[in-house]
Amino acid sequence: MKASPQNLRFNIQSEEWDYLEFVMNRIHAAEDLNNYQEAGQLLEEVLKKYPQYQPALHEYANLLMVDTAGHYQTRAIFFTRKMLKLYPKDPFFHYLMGMHFVLHPKPAYRPRGIKYLRAAVRLDPEMMMGWWGMGYYYLVKGEFAAARRYLMKAFHCGFQFQPSDIEDELDITEMPPNVLIHDLADCYENLGQISESIEYRKLEIISDPYHSAGYRALAESYENKLMWKDALLVWEEMLAKVTPETRYQCRIDWEFIPRGLDDISRDLAKARRRIPVLKRKLKSLPQEY
Repeated sequence: MKASPQNLRFNIQSEEWDYLEFVMNRIHAAEDLNNYQEAGQLLEEVLKKYPQYQPALHEYANLLMVDTAGHYQTRAIFFTRKMLKLYPKDPFFHYLMGMHFVLHPKPAYRPRGIKYLRAAVRLDPEMMMGWWGMGYYYLVKGEFAAARRYLMKAFHCGFQFQPSDIEDELDITEMPPNVLIHDLADCYENLGQISESIEYRKLEIISDPYHSAGYRALAESYENKLMWKDALLVWEEMLAKVTPETRYQCRIDWEFIPRGLDDISRDLAKARRRIPVLKRKLKSLPQEY
């Protein structure tokens, strides 16, 4: 973790950076395992000693988003608004405030998030998460053309390629976050562009090879196009690679987004149901198929 000019103002001694990096890594590891109580305790320890340490403040605001009690909105909005008064030019706090509203359970609050997300990308035009937040808002709203426009801006923040250019051997750390790829695939599917959606579904699986929802969505897309053999191969690959335990081996992106873990058991059960059905279907088709 590198010191920023803002952090240097607070007289953090050089020998303390190793401690901070160690604790922040422990916090990230706890969040990856959905152990938010441990992550919160560690963050409170850091902020008690370094109350203006921005990476910890960012992480604490993130953590409020995934409060497992489900009552995070009031606390999260209050805390992030306080941070915006202290750091009005911090794009990340603008992004977080925007997402607090976009993800609000009461639909009337959600449009309020757009102005904060616009402020985030105005302060940092290469902020992938800001563009993604706007795309996600319009995707959920059902305005798929607008959603695609913003999601593509997010996709090309540092990633200058097309899905068809990707090879399995590519290092997944060079790829866009899985949740962004998934939302783009959903967007194309809702626009009726199934071939484009399939390309992003393939990329989603390469990005996260233990993500059952990615396999399920790709297999279902193939079935919708009557591509039975391709669908069968995807269902079989899911069963070969995915278990509830392997889910934690994957690269978990943007852990502060409270979208919940996949229902892996449901996806695996569907794969087990579909495989024999597709095998019978393929057996009944002409040999040249």
